Amino acid sequence: MKIIPWKKGLILLRLKLQPPYLSPESTLMMCSRQTMRILAAGVIGAALLVVSGLTLTTTIISLVVATPLLMILSPVLVPRGLMMFFATTGFLFASVFVVADLSWIYEYVTGRHPPWSGQLDYARTTMANKAKEMRERAKEYS
Repeated sequence: MKIIPWKKGLILLRLKLQPPYLSPESTLMMCSRQTMRILAAGVIGAALLVVSGLTLTTTIISLVVATPLLMILSPVLVPRGLMMFFATTGFLFASVFVVADLSWIYEYVTGRHPPWSGQLDYARTTMANKAKEMRERAKEYS
């Protein structure tokens, strides 16, 4: 145990915490493990730094090469891009509405009465009554 003077007269006790069952060789082995961990982390970090640098360099080179091509082909690519954007947007909106409709139909069939199901029931009964009325008129005229 060492007594170390600290700020404004406070005393800091520094205990050397080493389990009694560990020999000096095992503590040396623990230090070498920590050293290997730090070394491995440094090697992995350096490798990732090199890979990210290569990625950035490749991106910049490809942009330098592709920019003239994009400028030359822009009268073709811009309308095609707009067409693809509108087609994709329309497909996504249609898909959302189909899912919403299927959800509404499922709720209606299972009896949970989704919004505006009362209007649907009213229209169905009105159409059924008119069909029955037309059938009766047809029987009268035949």
